[in-house]
Amino acid sequence: MVSHLATLFGCAFLACSALAACPVFIPVGNLDLVEYSGDWKIHGLLRTFGGNPGMRCLHVEMDSLDWTTEPVDVHAILHGEYVATNVTFEQELPAEVPRLIEPGKWTININGTNFEHTILHTDYNNSLVISCAPVTDFDNALIVLFNTRTFEPMNPTVIDQYKYLLQNYYQIDDEFYYPIFQSEEFCKEHTHP
Repeated sequence: MVSHLATLFGCAFLACSALAACPVFIPVGNLDLVEYSGDWKIHGLLRTFGGNPGMRCLHVEMDSLDWTTEPVDVHAILHGEYVATNVTFEQELPAEVPRLIEPGKWTININGTNFEHTILHTDYNNSLVISCAPVTDFDNALIVLFNTRTFEPMNPTVIDQYKYLLQNYYQIDDEFYYPIFQSEEFCKEHTHP
C-alpha cells in the first residue's frame, strides 16, 4: 500500500532508522483540544527537503472519543488529491497526545514510525504545526503545515507572522514554502466525503 504521507513527508522520511534527535519545539500553551479538533484545511507547507509534493485540497479531520484521559487517542484522517494524476486519497493517521499537561505535543504513528508533532500556534481559526523525524544520524526532516478552518485563502499577514516565528525562533527558512490549492467548490467535489 502506498503511503500518501510518504509523498507528503518524503519517502526517506518513513524509511529511516537513524539516531538523530529532533529539535525541541515549544508547543502553544493552554491548548483546548476539543476546540482544536475538527477539520483543518492545509493552505501551505514548508519542507526542509524535497520539492513540491504536487497535492491540492489537503485537509485533515481530527476527533477523539475522550479528550480528557491521557494518553488521548486521536483519530485523524488526511484527505487530498495529486495534481498530476487527479487521484484522490484518504489516509488514517493514528495519533496520540501523550500528556494532557502538554496538549500541543502529539505523536503520530505512520507505518510503525513515531513522528513528533507540535502545534506551535493556533487561534483556533489558523494553526501552525510542525512535524519532525530523523532521516540520517545527523539530520532531520521537518514539515510545517499552515492551516485554516476555511477554504478561503489564508491571510497573508498570518502567513508572514508564521514565517517570522519559524525564522526567528527556530532558524527555519521559508525557501521551500509551497502554497496548497484550496477551493470550496472544487475540493468538496473531489476530496470531501
